[in-house]
Amino acid sequence: MSRGVDGPGAGGAARPTTALDHLVVAVPSLPDAVAWAEREWGCTVHAGGRHPAWGTWNALVPLVGGAYVELVAPDPDPDPAWSGTRPFGLDGVTRPRLATWAVRPEGAAGAGGIEALARGLEDAGVPVGAVGSGRRRRPDGSRLEWRLSDPSADRLGGTVPFLIDWGPSPHPSGIGPAEVRLRSLSVAHPRDPTLRAALAALGWESGAGGVVFPVEREVSHAGGLDGRLRTPPRTPLRGPALEAALEAVLETPGGRLTIG
Repeated sequence: MSRGVDGPGAGGAARPTTALDHLVVAVPSLPDAVAWAEREWGCTVHAGGRHPAWGTWNALVPLVGGAYVELVAPDPDPDPAWSGTRPFGLDGVTRPRLATWAVRPEGAAGAGGIEALARGLEDAGVPVGAVGSGRRRRPDGSRLEWRLSDPSADRLGGTVPFLIDWGPSPHPSGIGPAEVRLRSLSVAHPRDPTLRAALAALGWESGAGGVVFPVEREVSHAGGLDGRLRTPPRTPLRGPALEAALEAVLETPGGRLTIG
C-alpha cells in the first residue's frame, strides 16, 4: 500500500515513494492477543517467530494489498544473550495498542535505499537512528532477513513510520490469504508541521492538524495487489493533537474495528 509520487518534485528531482509495509500492534501476551484477534476479527492469525536481538515474538495478519498487521509481544523465553529494553514500549504495555507503522522504499526511493530516506527524515526534524539489520526464523524453519531504521527511536511518538527493506527475503504478508482490509490510517502529533514535513519526505501527503490515509483503490503492483492510499486535500484528523495519536480502521470478517 503506497502513497508517493514518482514524478518530478522541486528542482526536477524525483520524489521518494514508500509503501506501507505493516502496522505494529504491541500486546502484553502473544497467545492472548492471537486468541483475541481470531475471536474478534474472525480471521486466521499466522505464527511469526522470535526476534532474538529484541526479546520479542510476533504473529501476523495479512492485509489486502500486500501489507500486514504485526502483533508483537515480549518473548517469555528470550535468548539468554539478550538484555535491554524492548522496542514499541513493550516493557510497559498492558493492552493491545497501535504502537507505530513501517514503510518500505519503492520507486524513486529504491535507488538510495532506506539510508536516503532516513536522511530525509532527519532533515525534516525526525531522527530515526542508525540503520541496522534483523532476522528471525519462520515456523517452517526458513529465515527472514531485513534492514531497518532503529525501531526504538521515538519518531514523534511512533506517528512517523520506521523504515524497513526486506531485500530478497519473501515478504511476510505472503504467509497466508488476506482476510482483512485497511480502511484508514490516521496519525496526529502536537508538532504537526514537523509531522507533515516528515511524511512529505517519505512521499506521503497530509492535512493540517493530522493526516488521514483512506484506501483509494487496488491496482496490480509487484506481483500482487497494492491498495494505494491517498489523502483528500485539507482533510484533518483533528485539531492540533495534545499528544501523539495513531488510529487504524480495519474491515475484518468479524466487522469493522478501530485500533488506537
